Amino acid sequence: MPQLMTPSWFYTLLLAWIFLLIPLFTKVLHVSNNNPMMPLIYKHQPNYWIWPWH
Repeated sequence: MPQLMTPSWFYTLLLAWIFLLIPLFTKVLHVSNNNPMMPLIYKHQPNYWIWPWH
């Protein structure tokens, strides 16, 4: 029975990590895609302070 229990825990942890890491990966991809436009991001930095949910 413990041999059957360990994979279920492993898969649940894997799913939790995937759900936690998907937004991080999308953020990294977003930043890498906007890398040539870094001055524009810095120009709009006060906007992020005014609207923190962006």
